[in-house]
Amino acid sequence: LKIPALQGVNNKVETLKESDIVIFERTNEDYLIPLCGNFSYKLLDINLMNPQINFEVSFNTLKYISFGNSIKSSYLAALIKQINPKTVITFIDNSALFYSVSRILHKNIFFLAIQNASRYDILDLPNSKSKKIHIPNFACFGEYERDMYTKKNANVENYIPVGSLRESYYRDYIIQKKNRPSSQYDICVIAEASPGWDERYPGYEDATGNIAKYAVKYCKERGLKIVIARY
Repeated sequence: LKIPALQGVNNKVETLKESDIVIFERTNEDYLIPLCGNFSYKLLDINLMNPQINFEVSFNTLKYISFGNSIKSSYLAALIKQINPKTVITFIDNSALFYSVSRILHKNIFFLAIQNASRYDILDLPNSKSKKIHIPNFACFGEYERDMYTKKNANVENYIPVGSLRESYYRDYIIQKKNRPSSQYDICVIAEASPGWDERYPGYEDATGNIAKYAVKYCKERGLKIVIARY
């Protein structure tokens, strides 16, 4: 993943001074901070544990509220506007709060959601809720997500099929941390634990094992290289 057109110095910003990147909520921040490289970033507190108020933030909060947005979305949008980042990124790609804030500010700021996990929750959404999804730029696993979100009438402006961020870190780990020679695999299967999932999706637990079994069989038949990554 490449974050577009940024210049700056890597720094955790604890004030409202300008920053190149805003990381939208601290959940899974360790996955996103390496993507910031040498650019300044701010970790946005969406729980409002330490609210910061000044005239500009107050004015813009009231302005966004007058447009029909919620108080929380309006306040966070006002904070981001004052920080004036070039990019806002999140690893919580199904965040309703991210949807609403990006809807307010996306015309002037590059909003990027990176897919965190398989989006079974989107399949369950009624159209009345799925059409409220708003993702300006979606770094998703693949074309399947494009088809799924399109069928659900979600508002995703730009799909960027790049695979799994966690899987890319796994490749870096086995190559660099274990000092193994660089190697390429044709297929990577994520060995994701699934206890209890049968209660919501009958057959899911067996399906997880079958994916690995058939992937191994396919690779043997085709002479491909496969790796199974622990979740």
